[in-house]
Amino acid sequence: MIGNGLAAEPGDAQSLYPSQPNYAPSGPHPDDQLTPGGVRARAVDVEGTTYERANAAIAHAHKEFARHLEATEKDSHRYSRAGYDEQVALFGTTDAAKAFERAIEQVEARCEKARAEHNAYLASLVTPGDTAAESRNTRFWHRSERLLDSADSKVSAAQDLIRAATREQLGVLLEELPVYLKSVGVSTDWIDPYMGEYVPEYAASKKRLAKAEQGKQLLDGAARYLRKCVADGRRGDPKLLALHDINTAGRLPIDRKGTLQPTNNGKFDPDK
Repeated sequence: MIGNGLAAEPGDAQSLYPSQPNYAPSGPHPDDQLTPGGVRARAVDVEGTTYERANAAIAHAHKEFARHLEATEKDSHRYSRAGYDEQVALFGTTDAAKAFERAIEQVEARCEKARAEHNAYLASLVTPGDTAAESRNTRFWHRSERLLDSADSKVSAAQDLIRAATREQLGVLLEELPVYLKSVGVSTDWIDPYMGEYVPEYAASKKRLAKAEQGKQLLDGAARYLRKCVADGRRGDPKLLALHDINTAGRLPIDRKGTLQPTNNGKFDPDK
């Protein structure tokens, strides 16, 4: 038995002194030792878009976890090493932690909805099953294909077709142009941005989808960082949290009770 209450065999390198390497502190006295548990952190209650609520839930969970760490650290001497780690990890069972996970699931659902809405818009450009419409579309594409075949610049000719097309004809061009251009070795990367420039409703639908996907990517990253902070038992880096705030919310006017509503700059939110 060595001086700090630990058993030792001959040759053990344990030290009696805290300042020395391999010092192993004794645990708390059994009468004073705390058992992990009793961790509570409420969920934030705010209104706003799906992305605003997710951003608020993540920011709130960071704040609540920092408070939880502070309280746990104050009593760290009363926990065993394993007990301390368990107490820190129990934050994952709180309402605040569960709320941000639910919020991220809702972001995923909103992003999927944006994809479905854009796909529905594209599908609406073509009227399947209508014989007369299919005949018109076939004739239109045959004329367009002859124009493209004879054009020196396939891209310029294709852009002329897009600018002059009716709504129904746009659906034909979106379906046929990429296949045709690839077959003659011409890049199709320009089609999407060009459509967005000259077809307002296409641009609006595509913009909502892009905002949904970009916002989801940012919020997924913020959620992963929060989970890692909890797993590692450390507070979030203020600089990283501020960067996330700028990208997703612009500002977070939430007090400790969550009575103020979140806002964002709309750059990465499909509902703004």
